[in-house]
Amino acid sequence: MNIDKKTHTKKTVNITLTGDDILNFLRISGDIDKNVNATVEFKVPGGGDYSYMNVKVEKDSPIIVTYTEESNS
Repeated sequence: MNIDKKTHTKKTVNITLTGDDILNFLRISGDIDKNVNATVEFKVPGGGDYSYMNVKVEKDSPIIVTYTEESNS
């Protein structure tokens, strides 16, 4: 009897980034000076209550990055 076993692993990762997290990353990477007073915002597309407004990326409105890692062995 020949048995072929394979494992399929799937992991979903969520990363929540506040404006401070993004600014700290940019400061550490050297892309912006540590003394610069900066904000992180995103533009809301049209069609809703906040259409075309800039929204600050803060603790109450973070950017959430989600991705899935899959591997076969």
